[in-house]
Amino acid sequence: LWGEKDIHTPVEMAERFNKLIPNSQLKVLPGKDHEPFRDVGSHLCAAMIREFLDEPAAAKEVSA
Repeated sequence: LWGEKDIHTPVEMAERFNKLIPNSQLKVLPGKDHEPFRDVGSHLCAAMIREFLDEPAAAKEVSA
């Protein structure tokens, strides 16, 4: 999970990490900064993390 407006670690870094880390998935959150989990974003982040954790390992390998 990465904030679109993160000035500390720009989205370009997230894209590089995503390419280097096997089975990773990148979700860029529009309008969010370095702490996308703040305020109402915490529910969105939690839902996305739960979705990733619940996904079967085989599906993660295919989607990478």
